[in-house]
Amino acid sequence: MKSEDWKALLVDEPDNELLHFSFAKALMDERDWSPAAIEFRKLVEMKPDYVIAWAFLARCLLESGDTEAARAAAETGMPLALKFNHEVPIEELESILEELNSDF
Repeated sequence: MKSEDWKALLVDEPDNELLHFSFAKALMDERDWSPAAIEFRKLVEMKPDYVIAWAFLARCLLESGDTEAARAAAETGMPLALKFNHEVPIEELESILEELNSDF
């Protein structure tokens, strides 16, 4: 589904975490980085331990050029990913932190 389809579904269920994730992920897949970051930010505010949302938030922020916010999101998400032993977010967050560290 396209992002606009997910957005329409959110009108009826604005507190649905899965719909927020699907909307944000669709925006990310469409490379619409800043709006995707806004949606992932809403999601981690709703559910602070949503590890993959932290990883995707960091990726969207990095891709949109907000390296400081990307680092903060990655550094917030990494301890959670390690705590829950979520391999995919760990790999994504490590990749983001490596990219951020290679810029200096």
